[in-house]
Amino acid sequence: MAANHNAYEIAGVAPGLSYINTIFQEGVVDAAIPARAISYACNHGAAVINCSWGFGYNVLPINSAVLENALDSALYSGRNGKGCIIVFASGNDNRNTIPYPANYNSDILVVGAVKNDGTRANFGTGNGSNYGALLDVVAPGVDIYLASTDYIYPISIYDSLWGTSFAAPHVTAIAGLILSVAPNLSREQVVDLIELSCQKDAFISQPDTTKANGKWSYQYGYGLVDAYKSLVKEVNDSIVSADVLSNSVYPAKGCFVKINNLCDYNQTCTEIDINSYVCTEIDGLFSINDSYLFINSLPSSP
Repeated sequence: MAANHNAYEIAGVAPGLSYINTIFQEGVVDAAIPARAISYACNHGAAVINCSWGFGYNVLPINSAVLENALDSALYSGRNGKGCIIVFASGNDNRNTIPYPANYNSDILVVGAVKNDGTRANFGTGNGSNYGALLDVVAPGVDIYLASTDYIYPISIYDSLWGTSFAAPHVTAIAGLILSVAPNLSREQVVDLIELSCQKDAFISQPDTTKANGKWSYQYGYGLVDAYKSLVKEVNDSIVSADVLSNSVYPAKGCFVKINNLCDYNQTCTEIDINSYVCTEIDGLFSINDSYLFINSLPSSP
C-alpha cells in the first residue's frame, strides 16, 4: 500500500502514506482478538482500516458482539466522528455470498479481485473471488508483485501472489490518497468517490442501474477502482460553475462544484441542497483558496 519509490522493485499505490500495522495469528477463532486490532488502529488515528482476512465459511464465531461493536465504533465514531473507511477482502471461496464479518454491515467496503484481463479472478480448483449482493468494487488480485516473507526461511523476498487479500489494499490505498488531499471528507463521501469513479462499462455487461452510485453487478460491484479518476479526473470532469446552478442545471451526486460567490462555506444554496466542503489544491487542479462544494445529496426536483 505505502512503499515509497525506491531503487529496488516496488512502489505502493500510496507511496509514503503513514500506516499502523496490527497483526494477529492466522486461523484465530477468538473474535475479541481482531476486535482489539480494529479498536487499536482506530484509537491511534487510523483513517482507513484494511482487513485482508475473514473467518471464512464454517468457521466460528459469527455474530460476535465484541467484533461488531469494534467495527461500528470505527465506522461511525472514528476520525472524530467523520468515520473510518473499513475495507474487507471478499474472500477466495468462489462463492456468490460474502463471508463474515465483511457481510456484517453494508457500510463496510467489500473488495473482490479481477485478473489482468479484467475478468473475475479464479485462483484454481475451488478458489475464486467471492461476489454477490454485498460486493462493492473490484481491484487487481492476481500475480500481484510485492515484498513478502519466505515462510520457510526467515528472509525477505519479492513474490507474485494472488487473492482478494491483495485486491483490498489497492482500495485502502486509494481511500488514503483521497484523504491525504481532502482529510475532512466523511466516510460516506470517500466511499462515494471511489464507487462513482470506477471503470464500469468494460466490466459490467448487465448492470443493476438502481444503485445509488451508478451501474453495479454481482460479479464486479461498481466496477474496477480507478485511483486517477478518484483523485483528479472525476473531479475535473464534474466541476460545474455555481453560475450554472442558477440556471437549474443540476450536477451529479459525487462531484465538486466551484463557488462563484453564490453561497458561502457552510451555507445552503437556494438552488440545490448540498453539504459544503472547502477543497484545497489537488495536484494543481484547484488553486489554493478556491472553494468547492461536494455534492452529497440532490433535491427531489429542481
